[in-house]
Amino acid sequence: MNESLQWCSIDPANTSGIAYWNGIKLANTSVLRRMGTKGKYAFQSTVCGSRWEAWKLALILCDTVVTEEGMGGFKTAIKSQSGIRGYIEASCDYRTHERNLPTVFKVVNVSEWRRVIKEAYGVSWPATTERKKALSVQLVKQHFGISVTNDEADAVLLGVAAMRMGLVNETEVHNG
Repeated sequence: MNESLQWCSIDPANTSGIAYWNGIKLANTSVLRRMGTKGKYAFQSTVCGSRWEAWKLALILCDTVVTEEGMGGFKTAIKSQSGIRGYIEASCDYRTHERNLPTVFKVVNVSEWRRVIKEAYGVSWPATTERKKALSVQLVKQHFGISVTNDEADAVLLGVAAMRMGLVNETEVHNG
């Protein structure tokens, strides 16, 4: 990972999309996902022995972390998303308290960031999940010129919305 990364936006899911930002510039995207049934997790090209290790690695360089508020419609989805959010918050706390590197943690509701993207890019969000995912991927391709998974696309758009909402600004994002 690039040492100058400063903040990230996360779409938490079983395969979590992460967008890394250097100020207002998108630096990289990645996914963090479970590997098999033995409790291992993959982040970029690294296989970690636990979800905790993977999230610490994914967030260690981020001064600010913006994540999506879990909005799963099913009990199992809500349970999974809340567990992931716990790891994200714990990783931020670890960075702040154990490494003495202050980390700002912010949460944005799905409907809020989608409203901001709707206004910014002049789109209407479709009704079905599949079409929403496809639109996210299309918007990232159109505005950033990169092909990403739907998890990464939501993380990128969440980051764009976070900047437009003033959740990440020049007083919090240090120039490297």
